[in-house]
Amino acid sequence: MKTILFLLLAAVAVHAQNPTATITEETKLELTKGKGSVLLKAGTAVDVVSRDGDSIVVVYRKIQGRVPL
Repeated sequence: MKTILFLLLAAVAVHAQNPTATITEETKLELTKGKGSVLLKAGTAVDVVSRDGDSIVVVYRKIQGRVPL
């Protein structure tokens, strides 16, 4: 989980519009609209939107959600 945190924080630090990060361990993407989650496997690329408290807001295949830190 710490590896995911490092990659996502590094991607947020870049001043690009939608930096891309790669998930390094299996984790759940909690949907921001509606209920549910999507399992993200290691190696999955996501676009980082912002940081929101103790999570990172990302977009995966046009689905926006949060990845907990």
